[in-house]
Amino acid sequence: MNVIIDAPSDTCTFVTDDVRHTGTLSTLVVTTDPERRMSVVDVQGTRIHISEQDAQQLIGAGAKDDRFNVVTDDPDS
Repeated sequence: MNVIIDAPSDTCTFVTDDVRHTGTLSTLVVTTDPERRMSVVDVQGTRIHISEQDAQQLIGAGAKDDRFNVVTDDPDS
């Protein structure tokens, strides 16, 4: 997957399996998928899992950071 950030135009594009999803940076919210323990964004109704590096770049460019840490009590996890 590729993430293309265009801060001057307030847009970002996610390319997954040759499908492009474009969203507005200032309305984008980076959150956490607790089951997969990954960051995720919702772009026009499509949930897209992203790397932590992509999450940091999106937040730095203007997306809202609504992530949380997933903690487990199971020592084997």
